[in-house]
Amino acid sequence: MRSALLIGGLVAVLGAAVGIWLLMRGDKADAQSGSYEPHATQVTPAQPAPSAPSVTAGSSDHPALPQPAPGENPRDYVVGDIRVRDHRAGDNAPLDIPPNVHPAEGRSLPSTLTHEVAQKVKAVMMECVANLPKDARGEHPRLEGQVMLAIKANKVTITSSTMQLRNVSGESVEPTKQCIESKTVGIENAAPDQADLDQYPFNISFAIP
Repeated sequence: MRSALLIGGLVAVLGAAVGIWLLMRGDKADAQSGSYEPHATQVTPAQPAPSAPSVTAGSSDHPALPQPAPGENPRDYVVGDIRVRDHRAGDNAPLDIPPNVHPAEGRSLPSTLTHEVAQKVKAVMMECVANLPKDARGEHPRLEGQVMLAIKANKVTITSSTMQLRNVSGESVEPTKQCIESKTVGIENAAPDQADLDQYPFNISFAIP
């Protein structure tokens, strides 16, 4: 009888020890594989793809950086009032229209307002291309460019204009381009409920009839 009790006691002690060991092992496993709340991390924006030029806004009065050899990059040049750092590989022609630079956190003008301004620019284009010879127009001729907008006292004004004619050739190209640029500068449009704004680049593209 005493032997049976002794054996039973030993079995109970051994069972308790095994249970404690399994419990400790389970806690360790949970610590290694359990779920957790990740720490917040600061994400650095990805660098632009090699095929896209990296651009920074700046005055054309800023000194240019030393230029690399042909076919190398990045190249540094100014288009309009925009400083361009061009990382495109190969011997690409420089941009001839300023990039449409708008910071992601920056202000955005209503599409109804920019549409009204664009229609006034288009009207100027139609006036200036009226005398453009038909034989100067290639396949799908277009006007592409950028106007700089400023808002003061609820009125938007075009303060600068950079235009390029695409698929158009001949002596009429430069006079037509200058006509559009000169006549678009100073265009005004009502800008109700809009706070003052020093500059806002706005790119346009129109088919030339």
